[in-house]
Amino acid sequence: MTIDMPPVMAQTVRTSRSSFSSSNGNETPLHNSATISNGDGYDSDGSNFAPLTPGALSAAIPAELAGAIPLIDRFQVGKDNFYAYERIELVGKLYKQTLKRPELRDELFAQISKQTRNNPDRQLLIRAWELMYLCASSMPPSKDIGGYLSEYVHNVAHGMNVDSEVQVLALYTLNALKRSIKAGPRHTIPGREEIEALLTGKKLTTIVFFLDETFEEIAYDMATTVADAVEVLKSFIFYIDLCTCVDI
Repeated sequence: MTIDMPPVMAQTVRTSRSSFSSSNGNETPLHNSATISNGDGYDSDGSNFAPLTPGALSAAIPAELAGAIPLIDRFQVGKDNFYAYERIELVGKLYKQTLKRPELRDELFAQISKQTRNNPDRQLLIRAWELMYLCASSMPPSKDIGGYLSEYVHNVAHGMNVDSEVQVLALYTLNALKRSIKAGPRHTIPGREEIEALLTGKKLTTIVFFLDETFEEIAYDMATTVADAVEVLKSFIFYIDLCTCVDI
């Protein structure tokens, strides 16, 4: 199916692509790399990308995303006594500004991606990857940068001489990207409990009741869809049926 892109959206896409320009001002092409699963090829060489300082970050983004920049700054550069609930609050505000705006989602991924490249401060690097993971779990990038971003995250997740904690977060982010690209963005803003669970690595659970008055407890996270839950329930039902046949 072909979709005509209105002029405003076309301009947005051009703006989004320009966010991946290198630190020396030369735009990095997004179409010269190997083809990946969705058919779009992107250059994943991040050697020329340097993380922006908070001040430079605010000057490098479109006006529409300006309100989100202080949230990114505070999430990353909070003091040692920066409480977890404050970070959760910041992420919730970030979702509200970008979740339903595809063009801003791309810009958000672009800006966070810059913070994950050649960042000499390990704490800021870890927090940048945490934020990337949180964003990837609730909303996908567009097709224009999705292939490039997925390839970059894949290279970090499976690269050599990568900080072990960064590598774990990159792997989580890669899996989250696969799920969100397949399912699309969430229709509702993730709640505080969901954000906290993702940040701390905890699984949430819920009880599903069946018509025969039995029930099962299933685990879920921010990226779980109804289809995912149905597959889990199908495996439970199959197991119960199998046990019933064996007993007979």
